[in-house]
Amino acid sequence: METQFAHSDPSVYSARRDPILVCPHCKRAVMSFIDIIDGKPFSIYRCKEHGDVVAIWSEVVNEY
Repeated sequence: METQFAHSDPSVYSARRDPILVCPHCKRAVMSFIDIIDGKPFSIYRCKEHGDVVAIWSEVVNEY
């Protein structure tokens, strides 16, 4: 008798999200702003809770 576990089913892990830019502290999606500094475009990422952050790419996105 063979037992099937959820973690042994490869279809559980096959559905992946597209990575998006998130806050490294809370993993919420960040807002992106483009500013011109000394004539060059500069990206600024802002989290609602943590302010200006260095955003990271992640498939994990919290929505609280």
